[in-house]
Amino acid sequence: MDTTEKIILYGAGNRCRVLVDLMDSCDMPIGHIVDSNEKLWGSYIGGHIIESPDLLSSNSDARICITATSFLALAEIRKRIKLNYNVDDNREISYYNLILNLYEKIDIGKLFQPEQVTYLNHVSVIFDCEFGLGLGGIEEWTKGICKEFVKKGDFSSYILTNYGDYDIPKELTNHIIRVDVERDNAFSLNNMKQILNCISRYLPCILVTSQPDEVLLAGKILSSFFGEQVKVVTGIRGGYPEINKSYIDMESCTDLYVCVNSAIRKDMIKQGIGQDRIFTMLCPVECSEHLNRTYSTDPSFPVRIGYAGRLEIEEKRMDLLLKMISELEKMQVNYYLELAGDGRYEKVMHNYIEQNNLHEKVKLLGRINKNLISKFWSGKDICINISDHEGRSRSTVEAMANGAIPVVTETWGVHDDITDGQNGYIFNVGDYKKAAEKIALLAKERALLPEMGRLAHLEIRKKSSMEEHYHFWQNIISIVRRSCT
Repeated sequence: MDTTEKIILYGAGNRCRVLVDLMDSCDMPIGHIVDSNEKLWGSYIGGHIIESPDLLSSNSDARICITATSFLALAEIRKRIKLNYNVDDNREISYYNLILNLYEKIDIGKLFQPEQVTYLNHVSVIFDCEFGLGLGGIEEWTKGICKEFVKKGDFSSYILTNYGDYDIPKELTNHIIRVDVERDNAFSLNNMKQILNCISRYLPCILVTSQPDEVLLAGKILSSFFGEQVKVVTGIRGGYPEINKSYIDMESCTDLYVCVNSAIRKDMIKQGIGQDRIFTMLCPVECSEHLNRTYSTDPSFPVRIGYAGRLEIEEKRMDLLLKMISELEKMQVNYYLELAGDGRYEKVMHNYIEQNNLHEKVKLLGRINKNLISKFWSGKDICINISDHEGRSRSTVEAMANGAIPVVTETWGVHDDITDGQNGYIFNVGDYKKAAEKIALLAKERALLPEMGRLAHLEIRKKSSMEEHYHFWQNIISIVRRSCT
């Protein structure tokens, strides 16, 4: 890109603030900062005034970087600037491309001292969870696979995370690398300084990342200094085109890709990633050899539905779940729904239950201990997931492992585990009415519950071996390790 060309930053949030700091430090010109929130107009970020997006009308040829973190907001802004201001798509520079361009101009030697690095006599494998080890599919997988690496002892394995207070298994107590970073300052000079200095104490190393984040960029920077001593394996989880685009933008940071479903792999290959650089993994979950549970086969009892995850509108679409509940009520379905999790939409859901007198049909359990997940799903006939996008939902897989029948949106990867009409039901994204119809069908045809539940369990049972998963990662590590000595 032309580094003398002024760039308009759309969105005046944390990402914009960090970009402004980086651009100013690199003397990269900022054309304007705009935001659709008129309450921000006239205020400043780093000496640059925040203005109305209407100025795009007279700057339709300018380069624009949209700094929004939300995929929904990103899509909406793209649509708006094209429709309202006649800005062509090719005028956009992606946030990640701009970050990479900026760090190519920054004197990295001021952030850490390569000459002070002490090499270890072994290869370290570092799993990235820089912004925390709380509840979540990526976090649980990271702890699980790192525990297996520690148990086998073939590699020196660690998890890189921040200084939060987390439930860390005792086996990993001495395998946690703490780094002093702040999520709101992602890609800032201070965050990058902390990460670079932290990782450089564990060379030679293989970084295993799960987000298009600072650790991914740190791997590129470190490899530019230390060459084959640093390798990066990028895990792709999101199951959303915009996430894949972010990884394409940061392709120069990655040696090898590992996807959580076949759809992600196909899309990345379509976008130019070589087939020999990208693999698909199946994340194991606890799954008993034999399914020992009961189902609500008696129609006089409610069919039992479960949801486990964040109570949010974005991505998880709890607003649509409430509409699904309304449809179940209209159809007079005999059901009982329990939701395990918390989030910003929890209060709205609580109010909905109160206003519609659904206390005996819908229950918010809050977060439950991960040790109780199997028990939770063993008591459910149906697992509901109404998300707009998923990579490979750990919650759905855990539900199937315990014999719950998935009724889920057709997000990327669901066909890897679910055959519609056999071991679950798949409906179009956003179609909450179809979700209610499938639940109503199972509530009516109770004989389907044990049969479909059994098939759901069998599907996951054959994929749930941690031993096989570890061998998969042994192979991945060996591929990138051939030149990491």
